[in-house]
Amino acid sequence: MKYVIYGFFLLSATCFCDILSTNGKIQFDAQADGQAEMTLNSTGLGIGILPSANLHLDGNAMVSEQLFVGGSSGSSNLNVNGTIGFGFQTVSENVTLSDYSVVLVDSFSDNIAVTLPYAGNVNGRVYVIKKTSSLNSVLVSGAGNLMDESSYYILNSGNTAFIEVVSQSGQWLVLSLSQNGATRAWTPSDITSAAWFDADDESTIMAGGTGNVYQWNDKSGNNRYALQNTGTNQPTYNATGMNGKPTLQTDGGDRLQIQNRTGLLQNVDGGMIVAVVKYVSGTYASNDMTVFISGGSSTGETRLGMTPNPGNVNILAGAGRRIDANGYQSFNSSTTRTSVYGSAIIEIVNADYAGAKGHHYTNGTQDATDVAFQTAGSTSDTTPLEAMIFGTSALSLPSGCQISEILVINSTLSTDDRQKLEGYLAWKWGLQANLANGHPYKNVAP
Repeated sequence: MKYVIYGFFLLSATCFCDILSTNGKIQFDAQADGQAEMTLNSTGLGIGILPSANLHLDGNAMVSEQLFVGGSSGSSNLNVNGTIGFGFQTVSENVTLSDYSVVLVDSFSDNIAVTLPYAGNVNGRVYVIKKTSSLNSVLVSGAGNLMDESSYYILNSGNTAFIEVVSQSGQWLVLSLSQNGATRAWTPSDITSAAWFDADDESTIMAGGTGNVYQWNDKSGNNRYALQNTGTNQPTYNATGMNGKPTLQTDGGDRLQIQNRTGLLQNVDGGMIVAVVKYVSGTYASNDMTVFISGGSSTGETRLGMTPNPGNVNILAGAGRRIDANGYQSFNSSTTRTSVYGSAIIEIVNADYAGAKGHHYTNGTQDATDVAFQTAGSTSDTTPLEAMIFGTSALSLPSGCQISEILVINSTLSTDDRQKLEGYLAWKWGLQANLANGHPYKNVAP
């Protein structure tokens, strides 16, 4: 029994004795691998690192309840009694953000694109982006993620604006924004369109297992979706058809029928069609059209569309139609307009149909020659435009075209809105280099 009592006293003495160091530090080797996971010395306590402060942590830390800094009271999980300092990053060229939450952008020398990381990988991360020079512009985008409902924001020239964002559920949300000098991206939602088809919006495209597109939904709010039930006449979805972005690709005889057509360019004094289209391959006749909207099938068939230049990669304005209360006027021009593929617009102008003309725009530049409308068909015809046709054997249309985006507008846009639309399409589809020098959105998106 006395040996048990002696053992108890010896063990107690061992447990309650001071831990002494002979080299000025105490190291804890929890893994028994000769590497200290924690070190306590005269400087402080280091976890995962030799300390250079009272508490030095190299790795992650979790605080289940409250943390007090500079005091011992507070009502929040993190309580700071004093100032807070942030590390910041200064940039003067295009950059994709990473570890710094405060970013100062010096745009003195040029426009700068700041790209946020993919929101789904950094849930809860906050960035504050401040423009420090009043010169040039800063475009902030979300690496394929929307920022609220916008694809990008612009910190404009002439201002030192800022934007603060947070990532949440795969999307960037705007927390605060300068009242002056910061604007969201312009999109066709800022104008009134009669029909809007966007291949880059995957939610609008309905395709079968082979990639054949049987329905393309309208984003204008008018529910003028385009439909094709016959498989051989369906275009196919190409995820990288236009500068790495999606398109609908034709293979000859492809046609989508627009539904709910009443009011589509009907009884209007002017209208426009705009499209981003790329010619790939195929055989052309002299009056072929890559993409057009048709109304009727008689001699007076009328079209709004893009005419290709055989053998080249072009987007060209080709033919158009104007309808008013007294009937309609039409023109059908096979005149080609040469340019690198990009956006092309046909603008139908003049309220007096007898003198109406069509303006062609290619990549933001109006062609020198207007096309006059010619009387065709019944003067009482008010049939709405009927279908989007990407290729049809009846007209020997080309078999290889990439269709990116199409808008139909029941009015003539102001010059400012037309140029914004051109800038939107150019920057969205990587075609800004095609815009003419002097175009207001050549160097910065609207």
